[in-house]
Amino acid sequence: MEVREKSPELKTVPLRIPGLIQNHLTVYLCYLVGAVGFTWPLMPNLSGKVISAVGGDVWQHMWHIWWARYSIFEQFSNPYYTYKLYHPTGVNLFFQTLNLPTGIMSTPLQYLFGLTAAFNLAILLGVALAGYTAYLLGRYVTGSAVAGLVAGTVYTFSPLESTNINQGQLEQITIGWFPLFILFFLKVMRRDPRPRLNLVIAALLLVLVSLVTWYQALFAWGFCGLYLLYNLVIDKSWRERGKTLGWFVAMFGLYALLISPILIPTVLSTRDGLNAPEQTLLTVAYNSSALKGFVGPGPGWNVFGAGSGFKENYLGYVALALGIFGLVGNFRKYWFWAVVIGFFIILSLGPALQISYNPNLTQTDFDQSLPLPARLLYSLPIVNISRVPVRFLLVVMLALGILAGLGVARLQTWLSKVGRGNPAPTYIKFGVPVLAIGLILLEFFPFGRTLESTSVPAFYNQLDKNGGYAILEMPDKSVSRGMYYQTIHQVPLIAGYTSRPVAYKLDDVPGIRQLRFLRLPAYQYDIIDLNTLANTPYVLRYYNIRYLILHESALKTEPINRVLRATIGTDQACFVDQPGDTQVYCPPINLENKITATQMLLSLGDGWLDRKVISQTEIQRTTTGNDSQLVIFNPAKEAISVEISAPVQSVEQAANLQLWLDNKFVSETKTTTQMQPVRFTLTVQSGLNVLSFRPASGKNQQFTFGLIKIES
Repeated sequence: MEVREKSPELKTVPLRIPGLIQNHLTVYLCYLVGAVGFTWPLMPNLSGKVISAVGGDVWQHMWHIWWARYSIFEQFSNPYYTYKLYHPTGVNLFFQTLNLPTGIMSTPLQYLFGLTAAFNLAILLGVALAGYTAYLLGRYVTGSAVAGLVAGTVYTFSPLESTNINQGQLEQITIGWFPLFILFFLKVMRRDPRPRLNLVIAALLLVLVSLVTWYQALFAWGFCGLYLLYNLVIDKSWRERGKTLGWFVAMFGLYALLISPILIPTVLSTRDGLNAPEQTLLTVAYNSSALKGFVGPGPGWNVFGAGSGFKENYLGYVALALGIFGLVGNFRKYWFWAVVIGFFIILSLGPALQISYNPNLTQTDFDQSLPLPARLLYSLPIVNISRVPVRFLLVVMLALGILAGLGVARLQTWLSKVGRGNPAPTYIKFGVPVLAIGLILLEFFPFGRTLESTSVPAFYNQLDKNGGYAILEMPDKSVSRGMYYQTIHQVPLIAGYTSRPVAYKLDDVPGIRQLRFLRLPAYQYDIIDLNTLANTPYVLRYYNIRYLILHESALKTEPINRVLRATIGTDQACFVDQPGDTQVYCPPINLENKITATQMLLSLGDGWLDRKVISQTEIQRTTTGNDSQLVIFNPAKEAISVEISAPVQSVEQAANLQLWLDNKFVSETKTTTQMQPVRFTLTVQSGLNVLSFRPASGKNQQFTFGLIKIES
């Protein structure tokens, strides 16, 4: 049985702090130079552009570091709740990818250089930090500085990290704290000198990793669990196993105590109805690795015309070859790292095996695929919030980097034998690692990034930060960039772009829903009067929404004009950004103060079958047999008594029809199999009201409705 591996023994030498700092600073600066090349041409555009090659996540992540600064250092408020998004209720941000540590650390840069430059510097400095900390871990595990440099290169400049940079996902780019935690965790488990200090540092670093993103916390938990099992295997006595378990429990106990103020409300927020974080297995499978993706080709192969279509799960031919070479010669000592690679590769494959990446994966494709162990992982509470298994490859690249570094160190030793005991030639000492690192970078480098301007339309600079109103970005998909604009104007937004779906009351409010998605009802006539959409200005006044802002992502076509005319009565902008594409619409403000049923808005909710056309103006709909919903929005600040009437007939047999308001019984009336008018008198509360028509019998009884009217 293999004995426990210990840290490489170091000769006792005088500690020279200036030299130590100089050596570590040199390593960091080397990775910083690599980061500049890896993100090029970001460096010469630090203050005016960001990398934005995929999606619109970059704007959300710029908002994150601004929000950390604004909430903590200017508002002195809880950064995990904001009223700036999802006006007027606000939203908790426990499941948001806030990356508070980076936001806090970037605050001085924000004040000195502005938000865009601070965001870009956070990327550059963070990428360099990842290389440096992976170097420290690789050097610690192997005892070789050369191996550490190779480990840092593989880990930092991997296609996975490259994809994160293209997506602008700062919390996934910030991977530098993870290797540092692993380093101190290993020091704890190996019981290196100053174990108590190492334990405290490891617990603090795991808290830091968790605050960056729960993904990395999940990776850390998995790695630590594997390492605990590994130690229990190699320990030769139960006493040793007891000590191992004791240190493990102590470290995680301290971590649990420190993270509990964040972890507990995060767990509870999954049950409060505000967040719906659980992912479908199909979504998870779509974001999983595919087998062919592991063997490329990588982005660097574009130089030879063979790199198109690479995936972020590409491992790299050079890194794989070096890793295998390093493992073969040191298997008994380093087999654990091979287990780590295999374990996390399996998790990265997600819940079902995919040979090739399929961007059009269907439920049928998924059902016919071979189930994988990760399916069990996604059946666990809390863990099932994660939706991108390919990110498990972060740990794979770290372990592969260590083995690749070991391979380079072994190659140096092997080649030096040609000197027959003499010191290794200079070309072996320096040429082998330089060549290895150069080939790895050649495979991994993207050779150019797509940049996008961070200029802000002039209109946003005119907004009153303390005006007590909100704005609505149109269409809804433009709200991500709207969050970035909010860092300038600080006015609350309708909705927001969050990492997980949010149960938002305004999603059901007629008028606002049509404006957010720029979509009118499919039909001109229905069992409700669709002309009530003209009352949308009353809804906007109710929620203090002063401006509607349309962006280039939805060009001003005739259907959009129709939405504007049907809701606010005009498609004429009150402000147009020139040059630019921002068009601002100002809803009418001269509205009636006394609200009656005439100013209310109606819309159909769930529980209705397709409409049936009786004549050009007469429409009928039949209920599904259970709850059939009618949404009424009362724009008054007080409750109003109204009467709901409609011609109704029961299907197949006479039955009693009940009306419920927000799940509270209102009244009941008889219906027959012939159309006859029914009336309900009720009091609708201020704001959104959801009415439900239900069969009194509680059985699957259907009713057919004609035109529904509401009167005071």
